[in-house]
Amino acid sequence: MNFKTIFILFFLIFQGKENILEAQQQVIRLNRHYYEIAPEDSVNHTFNKLISYTTDSTKIQRIFTLNNKINRIIRTAKPKVDFQEQITEQYNPAGNIQWKKTLNLVNGKFLTTYFFDQQQVGQVLFEGGNNYFILKSGEEEPTLTYVNEFEPQLLNNKEDWLNYVMNHFNFKPSELPKERQTIIAALFVDDQGKVSQVDWANPLEADKKYADRFLELVKNWNWQFLPAEDAFGNTEGKWITIPFNIGN
Repeated sequence: MNFKTIFILFFLIFQGKENILEAQQQVIRLNRHYYEIAPEDSVNHTFNKLISYTTDSTKIQRIFTLNNKINRIIRTAKPKVDFQEQITEQYNPAGNIQWKKTLNLVNGKFLTTYFFDQQQVGQVLFEGGNNYFILKSGEEEPTLTYVNEFEPQLLNNKEDWLNYVMNHFNFKPSELPKERQTIIAALFVDDQGKVSQVDWANPLEADKKYADRFLELVKNWNWQFLPAEDAFGNTEGKWITIPFNIGN
């Protein structure tokens, strides 16, 4: 099964189309994790986002650097009975595509294609059930694995991490918010598998006092990862996100 075959297999999961864009809307300021920030937050202002819609109701999000270079394009199709397609394209500063991901928002299945020098060099197809078909540069056939080697792999026991958070969060039930809040921590896992940076990724979506405590726990935990690999098998640093829900 080569690149062409895996692409055909992908079409058994997804379908979609794009039509002509309508008018653009206002600029939305984002941080480096692509989350919206407050208008007065100049320190974390990394990207600007414009949203528009096509004539068939596809949502188009165009994300630009502060010097107006295209960084990311996200196309989200109108929901249908059994699927909703979202296509994300990521570009480097020179304007060349780095990767393209097509995701079915209904079932989480996706196909990601990686590029180097405008050429396709790798793919990963997730078909559910922890089954990943991975194809890297120089390989003729994809390999079935149970992890996505293009992303950092957690070696810790997830239940140990959850128990650690619940036992050390240190807020009484009466002190928790009445409305549900989600705190997303962003961790940079370097090419050695070490966590070298921790950020609060979604600063407008939760109370700072809860986020500060959660990030403190994230920083103090003894994380263990296998680093991500690129399409050539080289390890590389990547950001990952860890969500935490509090409240009802």
